[in-house]
Amino acid sequence: MGCFICGGRWRRPVEVFNFSGEPAGKVVSDTSFAIEPILRRFELRLLQELGYALELTQEAGSQAPIVAEHEYLYVVERGAVPAPREGETPANAVRLSGLTLLALDRGHLEDAATVAQAKSLMRLLINHSLNGQELATRAMVRDLQRLEDTSASLTSDPNENR
Repeated sequence: MGCFICGGRWRRPVEVFNFSGEPAGKVVSDTSFAIEPILRRFELRLLQELGYALELTQEAGSQAPIVAEHEYLYVVERGAVPAPREGETPANAVRLSGLTLLALDRGHLEDAATVAQAKSLMRLLINHSLNGQELATRAMVRDLQRLEDTSASLTSDPNENR
């Protein structure tokens, strides 16, 4: 069986659908449901299943605990390191807050800034893991959004604009 996520071989395909912690039907059918936090938890679990161990609670090298109020660079294949106050972020890293790292570790992505930073981190790590291949889930989300838009336009009242 091919991998639902990346088209490759998958050893336990059924588990992929349980990564989010939410019933699959709820994610698809409830249009008001915030899908971004679910996708981030899914992506984190996917990386773990692929053997990418993310350390989200300690700094790389020093093993010092992550501090919510500090800024970090999460460097591919290294982990979180204290971010310099100035300077550009290297291509193999993403700048984010300690709060985001800790929230991702706990699976509690509740505010927009944390969700956005977690998304940047997951994209960086997944792109690295897939060597540039696109995730099938990204295409699936775009298709679901198009389906939702089409459904909304079909169910709107044609007399509404008169």
